[in-house]
Amino acid sequence: MNPSLSGPQPRLSPAELSDLLRQARQVLATFAIAPSTLPGAGVQLWFERKPHLFHVSYDPTSLRPPLCTCPDYGRQQMRGGPCAHAMAALLRDPAAKGMLLRYLL
Repeated sequence: MNPSLSGPQPRLSPAELSDLLRQARQVLATFAIAPSTLPGAGVQLWFERKPHLFHVSYDPTSLRPPLCTCPDYGRQQMRGGPCAHAMAALLRDPAAKGMLLRYLL
């Protein structure tokens, strides 16, 4: 199970994980990604593809899942995974390998 500070989380099925990884790769190819200057610990990023602008934050040293301001974030958390923007952020950051592995294993 995916560890978090609030206890075990549901897991994505292999098909859901495959779809999420496909979506995350599409996000990396189509969104502009820039560092955020908003206050907060960890990594703060903006994901922009007009007219959409989403903020992703995560701390690679934490057990907390990444956060995103997109409308799909809450639904994905209930299914056991991050949204495509948060997954894209983890995929592009070598320091987030541990967080990424929690979703992949």
